[in-house]
Amino acid sequence: MKRKLLLLTAFVLAIYMVSAQDYIRPGSVTHDYYTGPESGAPKQGNKKFSLGVSFGVAVPMQDFGSTNVNNSFWDFNSPDSVRLQGFAKPGFHFNITASYLITDNIGIMLMIGGSSNSFDVNTFSATIGYPVYVSSNSYYTSEYLIGPFVSLPLSQKFTAKISAMIGIASSSYPSIDIALNDTLTAELDFNGGNGFAYNIGAGIEYNVNSNLSILLNLSYTGVTINYPSWMETYSSPGYYPLQITHSNDETQMSIGLLKPTLGIDYKF
Repeated sequence: MKRKLLLLTAFVLAIYMVSAQDYIRPGSVTHDYYTGPESGAPKQGNKKFSLGVSFGVAVPMQDFGSTNVNNSFWDFNSPDSVRLQGFAKPGFHFNITASYLITDNIGIMLMIGGSSNSFDVNTFSATIGYPVYVSSNSYYTSEYLIGPFVSLPLSQKFTAKISAMIGIASSSYPSIDIALNDTLTAELDFNGGNGFAYNIGAGIEYNVNSNLSILLNLSYTGVTINYPSWMETYSSPGYYPLQITHSNDETQMSIGLLKPTLGIDYKF
């Protein structure tokens, strides 16, 4: 019995050593393999570079999606507040990524993204109690981020990805026209701003083949946008517009974007 066990063990070791030797033999035709739970799965570790594009929904959070103006800039009982509320609706998001695997599982990623969210004019007007008109009723938030990611093979076809990035984000604020009465209109314009941003994300990647994969991802971007100045312009029929520039009056808005996306990655 012991002899049979020793022979079986020697046979298995011999097969293992031959297989390993075939895998690393220079000039031989080999296949890429995952070191994950299932053998024979395509390994993306040998594909160091990847380019991806994703599309999805941008769900506004924090002050960006808030309609509560209490103690904010739009609360006329506290005019000294610098905190803006966004009244943003869910919108569209896209991003382009470029990544490089430093090891089989850890790499660095660069992401450029953009989100478009509409401004809820009707809710804003009802909240402040005045008729409101906006010339451009949408936000556009840009993201320029970089940071590490982890790629963890789960099976022959599936890989988990986790990322954490930092960078810069910028966002506009719509120009607001408020009809104070039948003849007097106030227009408020905020200079575009930016701020330090962070992004965390997690997703599942389906490997179509060794070069192409489909990625389902959920990420969150947080940033406080600082608007360096703003201007108010009062207009009335028969009078020249009166402009008041607040060149040193900074306002800010905390932006949160929850982004479920679907995209593709090309590895090479």
